Amino acid sequence: MSAVDGMLTDMAGRICSPVFVGRAEELKTLTAAFRAAASGQPSMVIVAGEAGVGKSRLLEELTDSVTADGARVLLGGALELGAEGLPYAPFTAALRTLVREVGADAVRALVPDATELGRLLPELGPGSRHDEIGSARGQLFEEFLLLLERLGEQAPLVLVLEDLHWADRSTRELLVFVIRSLRTARVLLLATYRSDDLHRRHPLRPLLAELPRIPHVERMELERLNRRDVAAQAAGILGHDPNLQLVDTLMDRAEGNPLFVEALLGCSDQAQCDITDSLRDLLLRGVERLPEPAGQVLRVAAAAGNRVDYRLLAAVCDMPESTQAEGLRAAVESNVLISDENTLRFRHALIQEAIHDELLPGERITLHRRYAEALEENPSLIGEGRVQIEIAHHWYAAHAADRALPAAWTAAAAAERSYAYAEQLALLERVLALWEQVPDAIDVDHVTLLRTAGTAAYLSGNPTRAAAYATSGLAEVNPDAEPLRAAELYLLRGRSRQQLSRLDQGEDYYSAADLVAGQPEGPLTAQVHARLANLQFLIGANEASGRSARHALELADRLGLPAVASDALITLASRDAQRGDIESALTRFAEAERIGSSVGATEQLLRCAINHTDVLNLAGRYEEAIEVARAGIARARAAGLHRTLGAFIGNNLSESLISLGRWDEAEAVLTEALAQSPAPNTEGFLVGQRAILLLGRGRVELAAGIVERGLSIRDPNDPITQNRASRAQLDTRIALAHGTPAEALDRVTPLLLETDPPLASRHAWTLLVLAAQACAELRLQAVAMHRLDQVARVEDLLVELRARADQASVDTPTAAASRQMFLAECGRATGEPGYAAWDRTAEMYGEFHQPYEQAYALFRAGEAALAAGDRETAQCRLAAARVKSAALRAVLTAEIDGLAQRGRLSIVGQAQPAPTDPRAAYRSATGLTEREMEVLSLLAAGRTNRQIGEALFISPKTASVHVSNILAKLGVDSRTAAAALAHQMRLFEGSEAS
Repeated sequence: MSAVDGMLTDMAGRICSPVFVGRAEELKTLTAAFRAAASGQPSMVIVAGEAGVGKSRLLEELTDSVTADGARVLLGGALELGAEGLPYAPFTAALRTLVREVGADAVRALVPDATELGRLLPELGPGSRHDEIGSARGQLFEEFLLLLERLGEQAPLVLVLEDLHWADRSTRELLVFVIRSLRTARVLLLATYRSDDLHRRHPLRPLLAELPRIPHVERMELERLNRRDVAAQAAGILGHDPNLQLVDTLMDRAEGNPLFVEALLGCSDQAQCDITDSLRDLLLRGVERLPEPAGQVLRVAAAAGNRVDYRLLAAVCDMPESTQAEGLRAAVESNVLISDENTLRFRHALIQEAIHDELLPGERITLHRRYAEALEENPSLIGEGRVQIEIAHHWYAAHAADRALPAAWTAAAAAERSYAYAEQLALLERVLALWEQVPDAIDVDHVTLLRTAGTAAYLSGNPTRAAAYATSGLAEVNPDAEPLRAAELYLLRGRSRQQLSRLDQGEDYYSAADLVAGQPEGPLTAQVHARLANLQFLIGANEASGRSARHALELADRLGLPAVASDALITLASRDAQRGDIESALTRFAEAERIGSSVGATEQLLRCAINHTDVLNLAGRYEEAIEVARAGIARARAAGLHRTLGAFIGNNLSESLISLGRWDEAEAVLTEALAQSPAPNTEGFLVGQRAILLLGRGRVELAAGIVERGLSIRDPNDPITQNRASRAQLDTRIALAHGTPAEALDRVTPLLLETDPPLASRHAWTLLVLAAQACAELRLQAVAMHRLDQVARVEDLLVELRARADQASVDTPTAAASRQMFLAECGRATGEPGYAAWDRTAEMYGEFHQPYEQAYALFRAGEAALAAGDRETAQCRLAAARVKSAALRAVLTAEIDGLAQRGRLSIVGQAQPAPTDPRAAYRSATGLTEREMEVLSLLAAGRTNRQIGEALFISPKTASVHVSNILAKLGVDSRTAAAALAHQMRLFEGSEAS
């Protein structure tokens, strides 16, 4: 942001991210501070963070926004010129910006009696020639303060001072004077500094300790980006979603530093993300200034990795103890190394890598060999549990293949015991890479190694690689000679492809079943039938699923295989629930969990949590489901399966929270689960839940976009019923939100009416409700447009839908509520008067504490009562609906307010009166400002940016900024889509713009 930002100079030519990610809360804080300042309460926010973490980008986002709203922004930054720097450099730079904008005469006119401002900028005058006991300096401070106050009178002022870690003493003192002296001026001060540049004796530290004691001063520390934000940043730079491996690489190497992400993506080989020369210069700049003992220690420490124990470093360092202590002290005080009790770690992994890359080849090999030998001689030099992994790493880096391969195999086994599956996979891949050099180093054949690597890949959340290893293993196995080995590989590939939502997953399971059929029944036979039972249940082959599960359970009992028994019981429990026998299902789940817990069958226990929460949701027992899900997520995290099974449990947890109206909690759960980059099948469900939330809050285009991206990774011919039903449901909801009920019916009816055998009732009822809702909307459109053919289509479809509903069982409380909603929608679709059906629907959903469905039913009840002329009942129902909808910040609130306004009803919630204008509710739901609502009204009327600017007395550029903000907040990608959304919500009916 600052023209004098040394880092940006060093990093010239890097790829800059076109998207702003990961700082929404921080931007809200800055925006709130600006609003306080604009109202006459001066404020200051100090933004801290390491180099490259995004301080300048955050301030840019704020200043761009406030500039569009008419604020004035002045920018200044300190210069890297030593301990005392250039006096007043940030303030001088800010004044120079002002003079360029308005001219020196205009600045002097604001403070006509000023005599000392010329000390900051010669263009403003020569300044006085004397300084009696500091009086001139005090006068300078007063004049600068007055200038800020006068500027604030013209428009809200934002003064940005960057890089305070380089600021001189005079700058710091003027800053303290200004913030202490401002009282009612419309001024916001923003300052940044690099926290990693502050050593213990840095002169900025006393100021940082003093400023927070001053009222209206806030300090903000920017953390590194999380995985999801890094993926979003990479997607913005690349123009497409990055693959899982690239995100892994960026997280490992950039560690969430956005500047480093940009730099790494600028390298020629993005798969490797090598350090560019400019990035290496930046990383080593601070290191090169250190005394030689520190450089020696850092070179030895860099060979250990990003973290090293004191005792291990001392054992490897070949230097006097006093020299080593001197070097360590300098490295720690400069923040290159950070001391954590008994260990040292590099402030950033890329610094360690850059130093390591600077080692000469012979020096590097020698250091790694010394580390390996030291650890083999004394394993207690580092914490228990990582010795084997560290030894394997150092022998590999020392190019000693004969020592590295067996060490990696041993370390992989240790990683598996610690549930560190990603680390296990990396070690096994190292074994595979070294295999040709020393094939007899371990007593394991190549196929076993491939299967083990595939299993580790599956458990670490990388099903694509797991399937590839299984396929490679199958290419080396003769099924006729070794049927059981081939069956193991088919089973692994089938499970991996199931995570990838691949249509051919079933073929692998059946191939495995065929191979074990002719062999003596053993543990593998039981495992194959248990997995086959699960697949058959998912694709709707219920009878076959029952036979396979019972056979697996019988074999498990006979052969003593508790994990397989648990797996089979889970499938049988899920079948019980599908038939409506909830209590039997819960009994089986309890038994499956008891058996799985007795042997620590983690994968089965997590699958049990998935299916158990699903059944509890089906029964409307959402609080119980939440309890089971949270326990399952904790177990998944402890077992290293949070990216796989843990993420799927998160999907079920979000479903419970959404049902109970705890939408913000659900959003947090979904954000965390999606940040894990789960497998495509799981990601599809998580995206679906997030889309439902977005639709509930009116973010239609954003919901449609993520559904299209999320579900595109699934096989469109996926045989799994719940996957197909999920896609049909989301497509139908989006079409309804777009106001195209005919398209909605095209999406939902094929699966609902043409599937043979028919969908299970749990999926059928969801789609039946949506289909009936689409019929009701289509009939309203058809009647308004006198389309008798469409009216006839609705009538014919309702006959088919009711016939399908008669086939669907009502065997759970939620199914009964869905049936009631379906009947009420059918009544709306046929124009039947009365609101009793809607009242009954609201009552039933109230029993489950589902506020959104209850609010929707009350809204429809009010609509029906108003149509019947019963204004008192309409007012009562709409008021109750609004209280529930507004608490969710649902877009339904705007519809409720719109109906009340058209019916001239005054609806009052329990806590606040309903606004007479539905735009107020829409503003609350979307976060649009009043000015943005004005721009949206003109945009909806088809005005160009220039016409909008003329109407509102703003520039076309400012109008363009407002339009961009509106598109972002509404989650749409075009002016046309924003206008369509405004018309759909009837926001500006009767206004001059429309």
